[in-house]
Amino acid sequence: MATELLRRDFSVDLPLDAAWRAFADVAAWPTWARHLRRVSVTPPGMIGPTSVGSLSFQPLGRSAFRISAFEERLHWEWVGKVLWLTIHYDHRFATNGDGTTMTWTVSEEGSRRSALGRLFASVYGRLVDRAIPRLQMYLGSPKQGE
Repeated sequence: MATELLRRDFSVDLPLDAAWRAFADVAAWPTWARHLRRVSVTPPGMIGPTSVGSLSFQPLGRSAFRISAFEERLHWEWVGKVLWLTIHYDHRFATNGDGTTMTWTVSEEGSRRSALGRLFASVYGRLVDRAIPRLQMYLGSPKQGE
């Protein structure tokens, strides 16, 4: 069981297939997510059901990840360690008229939110809140979160 630490819902002005393709290119994330210094994904290319990789980010260090759930064009979740926490990152996509609604949920392994989980959520939430508008611009979508 995992406990939700943060959730962000927002829209982009791209059809679902285009939004999925653009976002599934995880190696390009440092372009719009300035807190990421480097991303590596194996196998290279778009994220898939067997993908593993690592993120090097400021100020929280490095985190390896592995895909734990994958439904093409609908969602993927990966699991990784940050500090001493096991974190689940869920990325969901849904058609919203001519655009796409994206939902990011970050959860801590376990049935209760730890003090370290709250600290992680506070720091990571600020990073995500800065990255989302840059992602929307990167995808050619000036809309702010819903």
